[in-house]
Amino acid sequence: VKADRGSTIDQTMVDSIMAGLGDNDQRLAEAIKASGRVVTGVALDNAASKTPAYLPKRSRIYLVNKNLPAGGDRSGDPGLWKNYNPVEGIISNLSPIERAASANAHFNMNSGVDGLVRRIPMINIFHPNPDISASDNEGATYYPSLAIAALKVGADDRRTQIIAETNSKPDKPLKLISNGKVFTISRVYFTSLKVGAHEVPVRENSELPLYFSGHIGPDPENPYYEHRYISAAHILDGTTPDEAVRDKYIFIGTSASGLKDLRSSPLDHLIAGVEFHVEALEQILQEKFITRPDDARGFEMLAAFLLAVLAVLVLQLCGPIVSAGLAIMAGAGIYGLSIYEFKASLLQIDPITPLASLSLAYLSALALNLWRTQSEKAELRGAFGLYLSPELVDELSDNPERLTLGGEIREMTILFSDIRGFTSISEQYDPQSLTKLINAFLTPMTASVLSKRGTIDKYMGDALMAFWNAPLDDANHAANACRAAIEMTALLGPLNDRLEEEAKAAGRKFLPLNAGIGMNTGPCCVGNMGSEQRFAYSVLGDAVNLAARLEGQTKSYGMAMIVGETTRAEIPTFSTIELDLIRVKGKLQPVTIYGLLGDETVANDPGFKKLEQTIDEMLIAYRAQNWEQARALLNEARAASEAIADRLPRGTKCEVLFDLYDGRIAEYRSNPPGEDWDGVFTATSK
Repeated sequence: VKADRGSTIDQTMVDSIMAGLGDNDQRLAEAIKASGRVVTGVALDNAASKTPAYLPKRSRIYLVNKNLPAGGDRSGDPGLWKNYNPVEGIISNLSPIERAASANAHFNMNSGVDGLVRRIPMINIFHPNPDISASDNEGATYYPSLAIAALKVGADDRRTQIIAETNSKPDKPLKLISNGKVFTISRVYFTSLKVGAHEVPVRENSELPLYFSGHIGPDPENPYYEHRYISAAHILDGTTPDEAVRDKYIFIGTSASGLKDLRSSPLDHLIAGVEFHVEALEQILQEKFITRPDDARGFEMLAAFLLAVLAVLVLQLCGPIVSAGLAIMAGAGIYGLSIYEFKASLLQIDPITPLASLSLAYLSALALNLWRTQSEKAELRGAFGLYLSPELVDELSDNPERLTLGGEIREMTILFSDIRGFTSISEQYDPQSLTKLINAFLTPMTASVLSKRGTIDKYMGDALMAFWNAPLDDANHAANACRAAIEMTALLGPLNDRLEEEAKAAGRKFLPLNAGIGMNTGPCCVGNMGSEQRFAYSVLGDAVNLAARLEGQTKSYGMAMIVGETTRAEIPTFSTIELDLIRVKGKLQPVTIYGLLGDETVANDPGFKKLEQTIDEMLIAYRAQNWEQARALLNEARAASEAIADRLPRGTKCEVLFDLYDGRIAEYRSNPPGEDWDGVFTATSK
């Protein structure tokens, strides 16, 4: 103006020019009215004005309840608004703009608890003073969404109506509280919207789920179609061709963050709010909707139940590792099916419920199995903790399937141990002191058995019974039993030293403890034995009886340890000497018995080899009734044993053995046993 009029411009002239420009709001209203196809929006907000906005007839919604007779404008379903929380305030445009528009619509969007917009209500209800006790819809205004109103206004037929179909559930009434009173009303819900030839399936609250079809652009950094956005600046400067907007639905919105219309979707952190309305309209025009059948929830619950059952069964049958892999595969299958159905047909199947059920069932079953396993371990520890070493108890609890109760035939090695001359020793002690003595003896003996993978069967006064190869497998049970016996005899030395000091301190005569140990190997029945009231894990069999008899012969032959021929066959590398061919009391068949002198180290000692060889030759001459040669070899054996006397096991007195045979030779020389004599000696005592 200044350039045109020069410096003669003044305030009066400015006011005159401005007055001639007219009211811009009025000019906008006139342009909207002239177009005849413009939809303006309102925002429903409880904190805003309670005066309803002008609602042109073309944006009015006609309600039709399938279970009620259809009525006129908003009268087809008088109880509908009571089923929802109507908004009590509204933010509207200036009245001239509203009245000039072909339709008014709401552009409210509901965010989830995570702040993401996944659906838009196609209808929103405004009521300035909602009263549940009201008998009709008086005062309730139903606003269509921006997409629905645009579809109505854009229809070629101006008589196109917006029809909201509803339904009711008389069997499921709603109980609401208003002004301190409880009201029961009919439950009414939306089923679909019809705008001309377009039918929009909606959820019960009129919401339309969005699937964000625009999010398929070729550029990952700019996934939305570029042609969906046109800058207002390009419209103003004329660079946008008419073809870009002709016969199109145009949504005007903002993308500036300061205008606070940026929303978050499941696929993008911030996008323009207008994009959600574009998505809704595009889905309606393309008739592509996210569908969720009425029985979808039932299918999800059935899948959840079946997966939970399968998870528990598979865990029991296949173990935790295999079942975990199968559970992951099943979960991936359910998730993959949900994604595939959504992409292929927009069918919405919620995988969360089945996956949560699968995970919960699997973890619960896993925890139950863990608890059960720990309980079984605790039970096994309680049952065998007093009979097995801690290491064997741990091994058994880690592999409970290796335990068989109730009677099982196994090849086993049995050990019996008893204190020699215990009657004389017990006379030196009162009952309490005698108990301490027995405990002092049995404690190291038990430790030796347990350390060699043995199982304590029972204590019988000063006697101990143990066995090997049950409840856990032990391929070297005979060798382990013999090593335990050798260690037991060795431990008697330190024990006697301590007892001797105690006897001196108490002014009591010291009688050393010496033990006789008998061992035998053979088939036995092992398991829980006893009565219904009380039972114990024990062993029975002929091999057990023979082991007990061999322990009783240790004193007669001067041996600390005697083993049967089956045990000796299992320990070929140990040092043993043949003692006799004997028929023990209570048995008809004779058995060869051996004295155990030591392990592999002892067996390789030249002195022990000499003793073993000489005794073998002596027994050959003895059984051939060659008494002179037998006596000569017996004297050689006596000399060989004296050479290694300091290395013999404690309690082993070879002179007892030699004296025994010396007496027999003298007897048989005077009274020969006869030509049919088989060399068997029949024991008359246990």
